[in-house]
Amino acid sequence: MPGDPTKMLAEIEALKESLKGASGKEKARLFEKMGDVYADAEKVNKAEICYKQAMEAGATGTTITRKYAEALTFTGQTIKATQVLDAALANTTERLDKALLYIQRAKLKINVAEYEEGRKSGELAIEILEKDYSKGRALMDAYADANNIAGLCLWELGRCEQALKRLDTSAKTYASFNDDKGVGKARANKGLVLYQLGRFDEAMELYEEAIKLDEKTGGTFNRGHCQNNLGLIRLAQGDLDEAERCFQDGNKSYSKHGYTRGLHMTELNLMDLYIEKGDMIRASMWAERALKGFQGLKEEGRIAWVKTGMARVQMAKDDLALAERYATEAVKGAQRAKARETEAYALRVLALIELKKGDRDRAETLLRRGLEIFRSVDHVFETGRTLKELAVVLKAKGSLSEAEKNAAEARKILTTVGAKLELERLEKDLGGKTG
Repeated sequence: MPGDPTKMLAEIEALKESLKGASGKEKARLFEKMGDVYADAEKVNKAEICYKQAMEAGATGTTITRKYAEALTFTGQTIKATQVLDAALANTTERLDKALLYIQRAKLKINVAEYEEGRKSGELAIEILEKDYSKGRALMDAYADANNIAGLCLWELGRCEQALKRLDTSAKTYASFNDDKGVGKARANKGLVLYQLGRFDEAMELYEEAIKLDEKTGGTFNRGHCQNNLGLIRLAQGDLDEAERCFQDGNKSYSKHGYTRGLHMTELNLMDLYIEKGDMIRASMWAERALKGFQGLKEEGRIAWVKTGMARVQMAKDDLALAERYATEAVKGAQRAKARETEAYALRVLALIELKKGDRDRAETLLRRGLEIFRSVDHVFETGRTLKELAVVLKAKGSLSEAEKNAAEARKILTTVGAKLELERLEKDLGGKTG
């Protein structure tokens, strides 16, 4: 857990003093220890530099490799992290070491949006650990970690029920050896799955629990994730001011810890927030930041999401040609990245552009494609939003009975999750019930 900053600085100064006369293995050990002090204080950027210096001084083995790769991943140096992990896996035969490296590889893959590869690595680790994980603390820790990261990858792949099982196993295992920080991490990640399933109240309870557990252990790292995710729920429910507070809180937390991808995720979410607020100047500012960030990470799926926002901004400005270009690029980028949720979102934005252009048939086709994807990944809220838009298109086409059928399902979903703003828009766009 992060300790007293004054004590941390004293430790760092003592280590620096010891380094003056050190060489060889001792020098490597001191740099690694300095990295550990910074990592415990959640100063990831400084930890990464120290771990690099330790390896340059001759530090070897799975432990330092994992620490260095994790720091590289969090600071956005994913190509270097891949090289470090691949080299280590190629030269490791000991089973536990291999499992630990697979876990780190899964964490890397989820940070570069290669979720199927992440799932495979996580489950390879679980397979190695499954039989003997209860025989010692290190094994149990690794098993809990492997289930956590595999669960996250399954969630990203839209396999929500499997994800919940993995995350519950992770939390239960962490709890068995009283690791409150680990429990908080698994709880926060389970909240993501419950959000997708439309179980907003349960998700919010888990986020609040995770924040309290983080504070109990003296940490703040989980706070960024939880506040960002609480912001998503508040945004969905139309509480835009509270959503903004949550996103800004998450943004500050990620900045503090040097977590590059998390920082760009909040930028993306702030883009969506300001679009909802109708402030296209601020929306464009956050879009540019997020786009630059995800381009640097070469994360095509998130780049596609940013472009859907850029399309919405241009649609609000009535520049339909540019809006269509961005939305089309978003669809293609999401397809290349196999980011199905993003593809569905981009299809919906493209449909709204087509509707504005007057092509109702094309709009309907695109919405139905998006709806099919959202249903397939159990994204309840986005299913409700897409049903709402489909009802509007069908009413415009004169298909009143089918429009009301879709509107009724949309109302049920949006009422369940408390999406007041979307419900208001539904009734306004339909002008009351259609049947």
